Amino acid sequence: MPPMNRTSLHANHTGLNAKMTDFAGWDMPLSYSGALDEYQAVRTAVGLFDVSHMGRFMVEGDGVPFLQRLTTNDVEALTPGQAHYSMVCNDNGGILDDIFVYRLADDRFLVCVNASNRENLWAWFQRHDDANILASGAIQDQTTTMGQIAIQGPKSRVSSPKSRVLSPGS
Repeated sequence: MPPMNRTSLHANHTGLNAKMTDFAGWDMPLSYSGALDEYQAVRTAVGLFDVSHMGRFMVEGDGVPFLQRLTTNDVEALTPGQAHYSMVCNDNGGILDDIFVYRLADDRFLVCVNASNRENLWAWFQRHDDANILASGAIQDQTTTMGQIAIQGPKSRVSSPKSRVLSPGS
């Protein structure tokens, strides 16, 4: 069995004595102080979640029409800084995965896919790459090169900075 993937926050999780578990091949925290306490914190205040196990595809430039064609929501309608929920469907209209699409700039999108579907979705993109967009580098799987956190709860807006993508070292 191959070793589990670890997020960039793994040492923080283990240093805080998180109970760790396997999630889609990633060693992820299940809880710290206990599920009920953490549930209450997120329902009444704010909680931070390491969601770096989720798949992340960066789409730039010529990749936009490709993304428009393979997702169910209108990516062209997003303005920089906006995101929406969408789906990727098979040829018969069945759902392959539910995703989030973030428009980072006019010609740059981040597509967040479920960890358990990442490889299947990447293969689906490759099979439908009629214009050879993937070979141009306009779409890249950056799951292992960047992290992602989710800040959730009723006080999340006052607790978190504006969402942004940070490059290593920033």
